[in-house]
Amino acid sequence: MKKSFLYLIFTLSLLMIISVGAIGISAANTSSSTAHDFGTLQSGSVYSESGSVAVSGRDYWYKFTVEAAGELTIKLEHEIITSTDSYWNFVCYQADATTYLTGASSSVPYWKSAGNESKTVVDGIFLEAGTYYIRVTSGKKYSDATYTLSLSYTHDNRTETEYNSSYATADELVLNEAYRGSLTASTDEDWFCFTTDTDGYFSITFDHDITTSKEKTWRIYVYHEDGTSYICDETNYWSVTDNEASVQTPKFGVSAGKYYIKIVNNTEHSDTTYTFTVNFTEADNWEKESNHTYLLANDMGTSKLWYGTTATSSYNSDETDWFKINVTYTASYKLTFSHAQVGGASDNVWSVALYKADGTTRLTSANVKGGSDLELDLGELTAGTYYVKVMANLYHSSEVYSIAISDDHAHNYSAVGTQYSSTQHIQECTLCGETAYLAHDWNSGTVTDHPTCTDTGEKLYKCTICSEEKTEELPAEHKIVTVDGKEATCTEEGYTKHVYCRVCEVVFEQSEPISALGHLESDWINKGEVSCTDGVDRYKECIRCHTVLDEDHVEGVGHVFDNVYGVAPTCETYGYTYYGCVKCGYSYEDDIKEALGHLESDWINRIEPSCTVGVDRYKECLRCSAVLVEEQADPIGHVFDAHVVEPTCTEQGYIRDVCVECGYSYESETIPATGKHNFGEPTEVNGYIVTVCRDCGHSVSTIAPKLEEVGGCQSSFGVSAVLVAIVSVAGSLIFRKKED
Repeated sequence: MKKSFLYLIFTLSLLMIISVGAIGISAANTSSSTAHDFGTLQSGSVYSESGSVAVSGRDYWYKFTVEAAGELTIKLEHEIITSTDSYWNFVCYQADATTYLTGASSSVPYWKSAGNESKTVVDGIFLEAGTYYIRVTSGKKYSDATYTLSLSYTHDNRTETEYNSSYATADELVLNEAYRGSLTASTDEDWFCFTTDTDGYFSITFDHDITTSKEKTWRIYVYHEDGTSYICDETNYWSVTDNEASVQTPKFGVSAGKYYIKIVNNTEHSDTTYTFTVNFTEADNWEKESNHTYLLANDMGTSKLWYGTTATSSYNSDETDWFKINVTYTASYKLTFSHAQVGGASDNVWSVALYKADGTTRLTSANVKGGSDLELDLGELTAGTYYVKVMANLYHSSEVYSIAISDDHAHNYSAVGTQYSSTQHIQECTLCGETAYLAHDWNSGTVTDHPTCTDTGEKLYKCTICSEEKTEELPAEHKIVTVDGKEATCTEEGYTKHVYCRVCEVVFEQSEPISALGHLESDWINKGEVSCTDGVDRYKECIRCHTVLDEDHVEGVGHVFDNVYGVAPTCETYGYTYYGCVKCGYSYEDDIKEALGHLESDWINRIEPSCTVGVDRYKECLRCSAVLVEEQADPIGHVFDAHVVEPTCTEQGYIRDVCVECGYSYESETIPATGKHNFGEPTEVNGYIVTVCRDCGHSVSTIAPKLEEVGGCQSSFGVSAVLVAIVSVAGSLIFRKKED
């Protein structure tokens, strides 16, 4: 009993030790304070740690640090479990270990790993420098299977940095540089801002991996500096769908300042990495958002080309573009509206209207077609303020348009201007008062100090409009004289050029003699072509001056008969041996053999002869198959054999002649019917004596004598007579049936 009790105490103690040990092992990283520390992640390296969620609801924590902005990829691997339920969930926190990485508060932005998926990979997690935590816990179900958590990090300073989920934490962008980001949860928001020091226009290019889904996945908002006012009054956002690989917003004209971009989830969430760029171009002649009322109109002046867009369809809405015109003199004005081809040629894409200074009284208007530009006559305008309104029509386009106001007068600039810079002066139009910066009109200039061979001089110029002056240094200048040289020939010397100053006689290039070159002999040159029989004169000359240096004559080279072959005689042509010169083509024949003559065959029929048709036949040469003689042979004629068909007592007979060669036949003679029956023995049938013709079945009957008249032969005769009568009647019937 005592031993049993001691054994029980020992067993319980051992179980407690094992339990405490297990609790100690599992509790090693079950809170943020005891989190497994991966340390500082280096770009391009992979960090892994294994664990097990053996108890439902227990958390396992991991800690890491990054020293520069970049992209984090988390991979959780495990054994395959057939269930499709989630067995592991993991979430990422900021340095306080309580704030979710995306800043979400309404729901936990976590990732699930199902049992039947061997690994779950989450990329596109963009971080700034700092410390972060990952918590792994059980999902809908739990398993004690071992999992492996792996982290990899890539430094990149052109990404969003979490937490940038609000206006206050927006990432600062560099214009015209591509940035990457992702919405790690459906509640995640990515905020960005950029600043421009000059007026201009911008658009946003948004790219992502394409899928077949047509769901709208992202929304792009653009705000003014306050973070609440939309860049276009009636436009809240631009949608991006999964099946659009790249989307570009319309171009927005803006003033120098700060602007914000917000990217959020649309009807369907995706954590796919996106790339976007704010494309900015400096310009001082773009409409500036928001200019959707005449009170915010852009002052465009006159005779200046302006650009703009109607970012979204603003038909019956306030997303319009207003421009202000200050007219200073009375003249006839026109409005020019140009654009690229959009929509159908006859579609009304824009409408343009001119208003008085009150912004409500319309003076004139016109529609702009998709296939043509517009020139609108505004009529004569007196001095004052006017407004131009541009808005989208029934068929909207966000394409760039250009607009300008001009009048029909030519500027007449004043004769006197005001000096502006060393290159320009200001002149004013005497009609409209418009000033222009024009280049100086320099006179021909006056030399105030003449240059010498060694000292510089000076020339003074004056502007004829504003009397601006400028001087020009005249370089020291020798009065150069150049005596051209002479090239040496084969027989005469030459010399180089001589350059000197005719004033101070300084020599800049001394002439030097050049020795005669001497002749350069060529190879022999034939004056004609050498042939097999004719010679030719030849000579040598100087390659430089073509002087003839030597002459000679060469004889013909003679024939070379290397082209020799025999030609055998035929029935009609002679045979011979051919000898041909391979150089000049001369030839002759030798060893002549007489023609063989034809060897005649027997007659040959072209087709087989017949009884009625003749046949062509010919004789040919047995050697060369040449046709030697032809003729037309007569038909061979019929060969008849007589066939006799004998007459009967009622039908005539005939004689038919049949050709034994071709089968042709005809009746040559008829044989009359005999008219004589060949009666058989009479028989008695039903009281009649019947006699039947053996050939045609014709029957003759008479009344049979009575029984008593034949005596004792009644019985025997009666039976026989009946049978004969039946046969006779049947034969008569058959014969008659045949006749019918």
